[in-house]
Amino acid sequence: MDSFQKLSAGRCHVHMLPHAGFRTKEVSIRLHVRMDAQHLTAYALLPHMWMNGTDKFPSTRSLTTACDDLYGTSVRTSLGKRGGYHILEVSASIPDVSFVEEGSLVERAVDLLCDVLFDHSEGHGCFDDALVQRELDLHRRRIEAARDEKMSFALQRCFAIACEGTPAALPRLGFAEELPKLDAARVFAAYEELLHHAEAHAYIVGPFADFESVGSALLQRLTEKMGGGSGALIEREVLPRLENRSVREVTEYDDVHQSQLDLAYRTGIGYADPEYPQLLMMNGIFGGFAHSKLFIHVRERNSLAYTVWSHLDQTTGMLAVMTAD
Repeated sequence: MDSFQKLSAGRCHVHMLPHAGFRTKEVSIRLHVRMDAQHLTAYALLPHMWMNGTDKFPSTRSLTTACDDLYGTSVRTSLGKRGGYHILEVSASIPDVSFVEEGSLVERAVDLLCDVLFDHSEGHGCFDDALVQRELDLHRRRIEAARDEKMSFALQRCFAIACEGTPAALPRLGFAEELPKLDAARVFAAYEELLHHAEAHAYIVGPFADFESVGSALLQRLTEKMGGGSGALIEREVLPRLENRSVREVTEYDDVHQSQLDLAYRTGIGYADPEYPQLLMMNGIFGGFAHSKLFIHVRERNSLAYTVWSHLDQTTGMLAVMTAD
């Protein structure tokens, strides 16, 4: 089979791709939720908290022990951003152990994965007051550390200015000034809001003997915890080209040894547009690779920058050029 099969129920979707080329079975659940300033920072905190414990496994140590009991199954969480949507992910890599009955191992691993995502109540596990306060301090450090990555921070600021007034302008990690306003009760309320509003996409990939039964069981778990709700919530948010084609120049100062110059262009072309393949090809020729025009002419031949490349964001249609000297 060369393409995913899909099962759907309301705002919950399971995508399945059997593949004999892997030695692990991969299961991932991603919650897509529209970014807004009110919930942004609390949502960004949640994936970092989930692995601190659940009601059934109330500590990181007990969660780790549960993974070890599943022949070293790896469970992890992550936080991403695509356009104006947060993506909160919990995933598992399940070893393809031939001497163990597959159904039992996969079922137990998926149960553990769902526990990390859903098995929480206020005041327990990762939502314990002391753990929340510790995670708030760690998250403040994450936000500060993101500023130290000057190239990525400059790109983030460039996109924020170019996408001003839209959810795509909001930072992935949220705002440090919002952290003092949060406590265990507010973070748990945000968690409940997330489950009520997010769209769930689960992915099952690997050498599953009966992936359809695994997918059906996982879809049932998702709908039980999140409810069916309406259909697809994710919308295309390609930013239109500005009619006046004006140029906005912004200069920000910091204590750096290497200056950054980023340019952002609104192409008005997104992933679903007929012109997208041409735009993707153009970006490759323009600056997407080390053999592209920008790198060869600006850096190699004229030594005008330490590095230069271009990036195309398919969700917003933004084309960015990044340089450092």
